[in-house]
Amino acid sequence: MPSKIIHPNGKTSTPQIRVHNGTEWVPQHGHPHPAIVADAFHPTNGIYKNTIWQRDVRNMPLHPNSQAMAKWMWDNTPDPFGTGWMRGQKGGGWGAKTSLNTPAGNTSAIAAYVVDSTHPDTEWAWMECRTDGMSTITNDRTPLETPGQLRGHYNAQKILSGRIPLPLGAQSAATKGGDYGMALYDIGTGIWREYFNAHGPLKDKKGPKGEPYYTASVGGFSVNDPGRDISRTNYATQTQTGQSAVVCMHNSLGFIHADEVRAGEINHSLAFTFGAVAAERAERDANGNVTKLYSTPSWPAAGSDAKAPPEHWPNSPKHGQWGRVRADVDPKFNPRTGQPYNPLTQLLIRAAQKYGIVGTDTNAWVHAFNAHTSVPEMLYMRTDKDPWQHEGELAQLLWPEKAYAALDISDFPWDLTEWAEIDWGRPDVDLYIRRTEGTPYINPKLL
Repeated sequence: MPSKIIHPNGKTSTPQIRVHNGTEWVPQHGHPHPAIVADAFHPTNGIYKNTIWQRDVRNMPLHPNSQAMAKWMWDNTPDPFGTGWMRGQKGGGWGAKTSLNTPAGNTSAIAAYVVDSTHPDTEWAWMECRTDGMSTITNDRTPLETPGQLRGHYNAQKILSGRIPLPLGAQSAATKGGDYGMALYDIGTGIWREYFNAHGPLKDKKGPKGEPYYTASVGGFSVNDPGRDISRTNYATQTQTGQSAVVCMHNSLGFIHADEVRAGEINHSLAFTFGAVAAERAERDANGNVTKLYSTPSWPAAGSDAKAPPEHWPNSPKHGQWGRVRADVDPKFNPRTGQPYNPLTQLLIRAAQKYGIVGTDTNAWVHAFNAHTSVPEMLYMRTDKDPWQHEGELAQLLWPEKAYAALDISDFPWDLTEWAEIDWGRPDVDLYIRRTEGTPYINPKLL
């Protein structure tokens, strides 16, 4: 993106492309979605730069159970537990060891839009977000009875709801039965929003000025420095309140973008979805059925929805806990097959060896990495071709001879991973309150 213009009054704006009309140079208004930041996830200048997503893991301190955690990750995908175990029933997933959530496969978790609202032709939508009730402030969702709920209601009304800079045609990650997640990162103001169960645009409703109308069950946000680099104000990329993913982070920064596949490099850690991840403890009723599960995440996560039986807690990695692929893993040699790992798996291995992996959600099915939805790119490029489609652009680029298998990452080596100490990198004084703690964290060594 071009640099900002600083005006005499102190305000900033983005320089606009100009064209000559025969008499003078005038702003070009031909692009239908001019505020979209098209290169937001390009590996040379991603908006995750200098944040925790680019933390070097090569000297990461290892958890005492790191080796057992690697074995657990391999042994427990697909998820052998499901949720039926809570009622004494068998359940779980089946299929490959690792999957890739893609828009073409209708399995994407969050659709991330990056815009610059300082553009004079920014498009706007109207959002009705019910609450930030899945908030770091409070777990109680009874409306407006505590200070935390009042604040959550205010956040939903004043920051998450109302007029938002969303391009015309934007959609959530519309996975049937899924999260319908949507993220909106405005580098013009520094306000980064997250929405869960987002729907729209609604056919029968418009905003006050005719804007496309969207709804969301809950949301979260953070307020950061304007611009592409938020590392000073939000190194850990946490939502200051609320969430879309359970970890209360802007976790789509760890998704895989088409531009990264085209460039052949991923310059950030990888946000994956646990197939299975163990809860810390369980409450049971008189019949022995589980009524509630509790789990403590690892920094920088603030929440967890772990669903596997608590007896697996010691050897299961946690939400927010960083991992990495071992340095001695050769992407060009899979010891199980004697052949190179699949092409996309090779990209993931190289990124995971330098920047790591981190579990940011749970599907109770199979460990999965996440591709960015293609709608922002398709809107900007004015095309209806999804680069992630089966045997499509990215598949042909990755593996021309076997495009049908190019997006297969089932060979990802979970058993060759290593896992960091819990809360690796957490500040000695952490004012970001976890959902399970209720008070700021102070390192016991300081007391």
